[in-house]
Amino acid sequence: MPKLKLFSLAIALTLALVFIFGCGKKSVVSDLIPPTVQITSPADASILSGDTIFVNVTASDNQGVARVDFYVDGETLFTDFSSPFIFPWLILVYNDSTVHTLSAVAVDGAGNADTFAISVTVRVAPGVYFISSTTTAATSYYNLFVWGNYAAVAQQGNGIQIFDISNPANPQFLSSYNTGGGSANGVFVSGNYLFIAYGAVGLHVLDVSNPAVPIYRSSLDLPGSADVENVFVSGNYAYLAAKNSGMYIVDLSNLDTLVALSQYNLGSGNAFDVKVIDTLAYIAYGGEGLEIVNVKNPLIPAFVGRYTPAGSALARRLDVVGNRAYLALQNAGLDIVSLAIPSAPVQLGNYNTTNSFFTGVQVDGNNAYLANRDDGVQIVDVSIPATPSSITFFNTEGQANNLIFRNSFIYVADQSSLTLLRYVP
Repeated sequence: MPKLKLFSLAIALTLALVFIFGCGKKSVVSDLIPPTVQITSPADASILSGDTIFVNVTASDNQGVARVDFYVDGETLFTDFSSPFIFPWLILVYNDSTVHTLSAVAVDGAGNADTFAISVTVRVAPGVYFISSTTTAATSYYNLFVWGNYAAVAQQGNGIQIFDISNPANPQFLSSYNTGGGSANGVFVSGNYLFIAYGAVGLHVLDVSNPAVPIYRSSLDLPGSADVENVFVSGNYAYLAAKNSGMYIVDLSNLDTLVALSQYNLGSGNAFDVKVIDTLAYIAYGGEGLEIVNVKNPLIPAFVGRYTPAGSALARRLDVVGNRAYLALQNAGLDIVSLAIPSAPVQLGNYNTTNSFFTGVQVDGNNAYLANRDDGVQIVDVSIPATPSSITFFNTEGQANNLIFRNSFIYVADQSSLTLLRYVP
């Protein structure tokens, strides 16, 4: 066969194959059409009040809407993946008369997006409000510590748990630590380290530079029958309040080798709590009341003064602000004590209620925030120490064992949960 015919046949076969296989391929058409989205309620420039506002959105797309992301002031708070697109927005976490930008972003399967934004004003009336409650398989949320965006909760018999509280309306469990076999009674965070008052086990130290992955660093077993109830860290020292054993001072200068420097145990009561300010340690000493100790020389802590409450009161927790101490008393209310003369502390006033069983206290400004065990949280005006008066209360669902007040939020170790409240004066 002539070469020209062979060449023509080859071209023909090639064209035929291109036609056959080309017709079998489907053309790919890119989705370049974005969805449309609109916030139908609330309306722009609305003034909102109450607790939860339901933000309603309509969204459509030629290929279907994959999701709608909801933003408040540029922060993603919620995502809905199916119509109707609704965001339950808890507004009680915001300050009164503040303006916020509320945005909805609709996204389709190809990643195309459309945004709709409005501006609203939030009004929050005075009062105490429930914000959220979170729990895991906890046995007893007994004590807690709050730092930055995190809360660590001590569980009696079950170690500690760490939560992300950056969104108070939806705290997230991050991690736990439960090695040592003791009862986690107290917790304190200083820098990147978390210190656990671990009951009969003593003291444990964790590296929490990444709170989602706490790492054991070291521990210290105490002699005898010491039952460590709480821990306070100041500088290079940890101060341990121990039942039946008073206060221990631990050298933290080398976290790999903890050293107990001294023990203070002049009182006959149980040491439940300790705070250190400058060179003085203040101990909630159970039936002994308040003990003041000079710890300038940590090797030789020295007695300074003592305040004993009336009757059979038991000092469980304390706070020290300025020249006053506030003692949370089991069955005897709140004692306010003058520290103007540390060697001779005297009572300035007492606040008490029927069935009071105060297990936690924190003072901020003119207010004392009290954990009242079975009766939840009480807020007391202590601006006039001689006549403290009730402001309001909130009965939590669990047993309020202790609390911390930060930036208008009250974090409660509520026996079976970490409960968050909001106080608006």
